[in-house]
Amino acid sequence: MKVKGEISAVLHIADDRLAESIRENIEVYGTFTNVVQSAPQKIASKGLALLCLNVGRYDEPVTYLCILKKQGRVATAQARVKGLKCLALEKVIPAELIQFLPENQKTRAAAYFNDNYRQFSPKLGEHLYRALKLLMPELSKAIDDLYETMHRPVPRRIASREQDAAVEKDALGLTLDIFGVDRSAVFRSWSLNGEGLGNSFLSGLKEFAVYEDDVINYDLRSFPGFDTVSGDHITGLVEFESEDGEKLTVINANRKPLEKAMGIDLIYFHRKYESFVMVQYKMMDQRSEEHTGLYFNPNQGSHDEELKRLKSLKTNIAAQTKGSGLTAYRFSDCALFFKLCKKFEMKWDDDSVAPGMYIPLDQWELLLTDDSTLGRAGGRQFGYHTLGKRYLSKETFVDLVQAGLIGTCDEASKKIAAFVEDAIAQGHSVMYAVDERKGDRLSRKQQIRKKRNIADDVLGDARDYSIDDEPPF
Repeated sequence: MKVKGEISAVLHIADDRLAESIRENIEVYGTFTNVVQSAPQKIASKGLALLCLNVGRYDEPVTYLCILKKQGRVATAQARVKGLKCLALEKVIPAELIQFLPENQKTRAAAYFNDNYRQFSPKLGEHLYRALKLLMPELSKAIDDLYETMHRPVPRRIASREQDAAVEKDALGLTLDIFGVDRSAVFRSWSLNGEGLGNSFLSGLKEFAVYEDDVINYDLRSFPGFDTVSGDHITGLVEFESEDGEKLTVINANRKPLEKAMGIDLIYFHRKYESFVMVQYKMMDQRSEEHTGLYFNPNQGSHDEELKRLKSLKTNIAAQTKGSGLTAYRFSDCALFFKLCKKFEMKWDDDSVAPGMYIPLDQWELLLTDDSTLGRAGGRQFGYHTLGKRYLSKETFVDLVQAGLIGTCDEASKKIAAFVEDAIAQGHSVMYAVDERKGDRLSRKQQIRKKRNIADDVLGDARDYSIDDEPPF
């Protein structure tokens, strides 16, 4: 049975430089963002849209069909939109598409394509949807699939599992950025075919999964900290390969006890530098009369017990002998970091990494006693309004991990294996990544992607916070 669909809007980019930039983003990442000249209330929150790019002054426009989502207001008559799952319509130009419409719709439709952004009426949107399938019958199924994807109902999930899956996905995105693999291409391949979230976000990455027979024979003993970890704890195992043939193995270990034992969400091991870096997520979800921005309250939950264990580990790491070679050099011996970010939910069609502040354990301890985080009533508030710019951005954190300039080294990396064992065997959900990279140099393509990711993340930081929240930069 054919899917009845409609095209909600058209986005027309007349500036050839901007159009070329958007096309490059689509080719590399499959997604783009743009600020449209229209009041937010006149923009559909989500729908199929025709994207028309004037990439050359005298060329016909390049056209795509995509899922277009409204991100938020930029100014009085401007809003940011994001395009996802862009389907190239190589032979389609607006004039040809209009010819497939009923006669009483042609003149009206032509006027819509002259603006930067216009939302179609439901009736015209249905006519355009059918016209597009008539014009490009070879893409009929792909067009229907895209419409189905947009309207696919999100299955009901257990709240705690949903939060774990959201963190697992974000931790994987951060891991891929460190390794230098395009995360958008990986996330686009994710699908559980109606199976829900499963026991691990990695389970949905069929294209990269190491399957059961391979897991049984997989030499996990070659990974520090896996000597005595049972295979029963492994809920997901995937392997990625860079353009240079270097490999990244990511393992999701999850025994799902009642409480999180070690308080670590991501463990990243860089084999070249024999370096461990660990990240724990902390969510900002409170407001006060004094500050409208979100903040984290360190005087809640199991924070003190988790901090005690982490401080003990830090002491053990500091007591180990340090190497003298270049690969053993570190800016800081601190291997434990917190990612302080706005509480986020599992998003099925988003390939971004949640914006946040990366804070080393040393600084976290300082903040617990510093006047800058002290509230009027004597409590502590960790947020953008208390830290200012005194934290690591994602880009800086990724660069430091990539270069082996932070994390454990030598004897400390060997001693930490026992902690890794405990975190995996007892923790609620741990993402463990082993970076087999041998060299430092990124390929030219990876360098370009990295530069574009930085710009994308800056925009992402801005759009993910309301005007009432503290700005992320």
